[in-house]
Amino acid sequence: MPFAAPSMSDEERMKAQDKNGAADGGVNISGESGSFATGVPGQEASKVEKGSGSKFANIQGYLDANKEQGDQMGQKIQADTVQKADDATNKVQSFGAGDGNQSVQAYDPNAAYQNATKLTPEEKDAYNKAKQGYQGPKTLDQASGYQDAQKAVSQASGLVSNAGTAEGQQALLKQTYARPDYNAGMNALDQSVMQNSAGAKKGFEDITQKYSGLNKMFDSTAQNVGNKINQNISTGFKNQQAIGAGEANARSSLVDPIRQRMAEANKNNPLLIDRVTKDASDDTLSAETMASLGLSEGSNLLDMNLQKYINPNHTQVGMDNAATAEERQKYAALSDLVGDKSMNEITSQGKAINPISFNKEQFDKDYTQRDAEVNKAMNDFSYGDSSGWRAFTRQDEGKNGYEQTSKLLDGGLGDMLGKLPEKWWTDPKHNEAIQKIVELQQQGALRQGNEEFGYNLGRRDVQETALDAFMRMNNQYKDTNVRNNIGKGRTDRKIKKG
Repeated sequence: MPFAAPSMSDEERMKAQDKNGAADGGVNISGESGSFATGVPGQEASKVEKGSGSKFANIQGYLDANKEQGDQMGQKIQADTVQKADDATNKVQSFGAGDGNQSVQAYDPNAAYQNATKLTPEEKDAYNKAKQGYQGPKTLDQASGYQDAQKAVSQASGLVSNAGTAEGQQALLKQTYARPDYNAGMNALDQSVMQNSAGAKKGFEDITQKYSGLNKMFDSTAQNVGNKINQNISTGFKNQQAIGAGEANARSSLVDPIRQRMAEANKNNPLLIDRVTKDASDDTLSAETMASLGLSEGSNLLDMNLQKYINPNHTQVGMDNAATAEERQKYAALSDLVGDKSMNEITSQGKAINPISFNKEQFDKDYTQRDAEVNKAMNDFSYGDSSGWRAFTRQDEGKNGYEQTSKLLDGGLGDMLGKLPEKWWTDPKHNEAIQKIVELQQQGALRQGNEEFGYNLGRRDVQETALDAFMRMNNQYKDTNVRNNIGKGRTDRKIKKG
């Protein structure tokens, strides 16, 4: 029995030797005396003592007799070595697939900025991760599984290396069957027993062939992981740089046009207020003024003063006033994406500042009132003595008609003629009537008291002619009087485009 087998007590071993005495001249393989060649390369001849109970004539007989136990020893040692080598292999593979091997992709943040108001939660998460940069191990020894894999490979590769040599197998025997009384001779003889077993021998060869590359596999994996870590660090840093520059550019692209409009508004608004206010002093308005006041060409003005209804606003325009509704949404989305709470120049409550407004409601109210006043004045006005009118409406002739017509001429037409505009005298529409009245006036002045003249004044045809002239001119005069004295010449005033 090999020495590596579970040991009996010294008493049991002596009894076994006595029982199997060496009467046949066999070799005592107790290791206490005698000598023979082991057949193990590099191993000196072993000495054994001849005893009465040994049945082995030489060492080879011993080795052959213990082949089965050599297989068993080899299988036990090999099983332990394989288990540790497989464990080391798994740990190297796990290390190679761990956090040190994660892939950090290059990230372009521009798409996120362009669609900031439409980003999904996943897209926002991808942006934030890229902004944080690479968060994995920065060095190889920080990679998860590195220490365990390195230790396991070191242990397993040592076992595999030992499996390929006699000295190594002896070391494996010592590790597996370590006992205080297990000396070098026993160890060497047990290794010879294993080597004499075809199964054990092949098992060691298979282990050497299969696992001899453990160190190389670990070194290669470590190299790949190290390269990946360096690559991830570089890519993560570039992503952070791209996002840093991208955030600044996105903010600038959005805010700069707003800031420019703000500056232009603060420069131009006072000028606009001045132009519109001055332009509204008459009824000829520029397109800019009409647009600013909400008026249109052809609108009636009467004698209304447009400047009275203009409300200038000299408030300084800020970023929150200059931004459009769409820009406010983009600004809020960008602020949320980049996580910058200091981005508060533009809010959802901001409103545009109108530098000039027109109180159209009050203007319309005042216009309605003024228009009613003008119409009432037009309808209520009459010139001269009403008896003159009544004279024309009766069928009076003769002296009564003369008196009434004379009174009308003296009390009304004469005074009216003196106030008529010069252009009316040449107006074909009124010229005949005016000339008739002038003729009647002249006749009345030259023939004062003349019965024939009085009779003529009393004639209905003369009355009708004078009445027609009076009515026409009274209406024109009435309108003129209203314009001059009530509407200040502006009853037909309309907005004209200038």
